[in-house]
Amino acid sequence: MLKNLKEQRTILQKRLDEAKRNKNFKVVHETIEELKIINELRKNTFDERDKIKKQMNNLLAEVRRLNHQTRMLKELIRDKCGVKGKEWYKRLENRTKIKKQLSGKW
Repeated sequence: MLKNLKEQRTILQKRLDEAKRNKNFKVVHETIEELKIINELRKNTFDERDKIKKQMNNLLAEVRRLNHQTRMLKELIRDKCGVKGKEWYKRLENRTKIKKQLSGKW
């Protein structure tokens, strides 16, 4: 969308320059109004993109925090729940390893 708007703005700018050279004030005025609309759309699009990036970064930080807490809980179970905790942890790690191998992440 941004690329489209940039191309439209470039076309309008050329049309504006030509209208100014030809002293066609009606076209100048119309083109300026269209440029204002295009520029406002670009500004809004950039603002929305920035909001989405910020939200994405916040969500990513939350996922990392939750992953860290999960890792801490897994290790706590492994270390504090005796033999059963160690066995559970080992089975969990094996399942995780198999899933990663099957998905091609290794």
